[in-house]
Amino acid sequence: MDITNISWKNIWIGFNICHYGENGFSIQNSTDLAEKIIKLLENEQMLEKFGENSRKIVEKFDWENIAKMIINDYSKLTLMKNK
Repeated sequence: MDITNISWKNIWIGFNICHYGENGFSIQNSTDLAEKIIKLLENEQMLEKFGENSRKIVEKFDWENIAKMIINDYSKLTLMKNK
């Protein structure tokens, strides 16, 4: 089973991994958190969908992909410097 994302509303997440209603929820307080957990526990289909979507989003940030992005950025910088 993949993991569903629940994050605090108005907190900046560097990689923007929480997409409300697609792979999790934003919450504002502890009552909201409890409601969202209950909603997920009562809806197994939603829980599975959120988990699958979360997996797809975070796969972009595995070490191999991060390394490719860094190499690409350094290559661009090198080309710019040599112009």
